Amino acid sequence: MQIAGRLRTPLLSLTITAALAFGAVEALRAQSAAGNGVPVTVTVTATSHDKAATASVPENEVVVRQDGDLRRVISWKSATHDSQGLDLAIMIDNQLTRRISSNFDELRRFVRSQNDKTNVAVVYADYGSAKIEQGFTTDHEQASKAFHIPSAFRGTSNGTFDSVRDMMKKWPDDGNRRVLVLISSGIDLSDGVSDTNPYRNLPLDNAIEAAQRANAVIFTIYASGDSRALRGDFLTINGQGSLDRMADETGGKAFFQGLSTPVSLEPFLKQMSGLLGQQYLLTFMAEANSKGDYSRLKVSSEQSGVELRAPEHVRVPRAQ
Repeated sequence: MQIAGRLRTPLLSLTITAALAFGAVEALRAQSAAGNGVPVTVTVTATSHDKAATASVPENEVVVRQDGDLRRVISWKSATHDSQGLDLAIMIDNQLTRRISSNFDELRRFVRSQNDKTNVAVVYADYGSAKIEQGFTTDHEQASKAFHIPSAFRGTSNGTFDSVRDMMKKWPDDGNRRVLVLISSGIDLSDGVSDTNPYRNLPLDNAIEAAQRANAVIFTIYASGDSRALRGDFLTINGQGSLDRMADETGGKAFFQGLSTPVSLEPFLKQMSGLLGQQYLLTFMAEANSKGDYSRLKVSSEQSGVELRAPEHVRVPRAQ
């Protein structure tokens, strides 16, 4: 009798757990049936805490939360094995020092190393405008020739984040996943020195919102701008903080090496190439509302040591 009593407790526990799981699934089904569920697709990058390449992440280990509430995963597939292509734009801040030109050979190798189906564009951030030097093309040799020495006036630093927002408007609507690599100081004096603070920076806010709306992942690399010599390290730290926030909130990653332009971009570009090969397309059932507002998004994995980088907010279509 004692043995039977000990067996009955775990059996009851399993029954309760199964009932709770069934209830959660039924709640998700009810959400869809109620008509307020809408599918939303975002690009997610898988990485590991030790920076090593991650193993394949199965769909049943992906957890999606919208505004803190669990949402059903509709589809989870590797972007590199999908028919959807990649648009990769490399944006150089026109307000960088001429030293960045010493890294151009590394950028050219990075461009040439892309998959032959990847569309590459070379763009310059130019006083609030995205100046396209080479439009999206699979001719990577041609794209690699589009880099040139920054041409802004010395000591200026305006419009970088407006240029990012402008690029989102100019991006072709071809259905490909979108990745922007921004090489910049992150210093934008459009609204004055005090508003270069990453969390009091309206142009930065607008650029992040535009990227989230466009489902564009942004990777950033810090390089020195001319304004640093005039203002000192205070602006440099704010600039790096702005680049870090932009990458983090769009599902990308920020790269720095001290407070100046890296001697070599090669390690950063190599890591970036690895991350581009670890992207997934996630479609989940989001809860819509009458306004079609932005919702906070959190995507995580039950796999130990794996981090899933997704946009921090997502635009949910208005409920029909």
